[in-house]
Amino acid sequence: MSHARRSLWIASGLFIVSGLTALTYETIWFKRLGHVWGSSSQAMACVVATFLCGLGLGAWWFGRIADRSSKPLALYGWCELGIAGAALLVPFEIGWLLERAAGLSVSLAGSPWAQTALRFSLTFAAIGPACVLMGATLPLLTREFATRGLSVGASAAWLYAFNT
Repeated sequence: MSHARRSLWIASGLFIVSGLTALTYETIWFKRLGHVWGSSSQAMACVVATFLCGLGLGAWWFGRIADRSSKPLALYGWCELGIAGAALLVPFEIGWLLERAAGLSVSLAGSPWAQTALRFSLTFAAIGPACVLMGATLPLLTREFATRGLSVGASAAWLYAFNT
């Protein structure tokens, strides 16, 4: 087995752990934000929208950076550390939101659109940075293995399959 293939298998295993961790974060954030927003459907909508928006933004932005990076694997490692750091801050951010949620909800009670926009914005401020970094991981790993001789399509498909 070539060095590139062996490295791809190792990265795939780590990417599985990364994906499982991301789903765990999403579940915890949903539960915690359900306490903040008082409605599981509002919390779910805010978390899922933030999660998917963050993944898309991270993939788009870091995909452009990955194309210019000489060390995409190192950048991937920094993103994973950033995800962990951002995730450690989320309980404090949610605690802050919990203290202020009732006042914010009452002040915007007459405007459901404004209330929803505020909830999404605050949710994105709390968990968005981690989600953006999560979105960065696939393009960075894909670029790493493309520089090792694997095609972009093959490495992206392989990694995405393992992460899913």
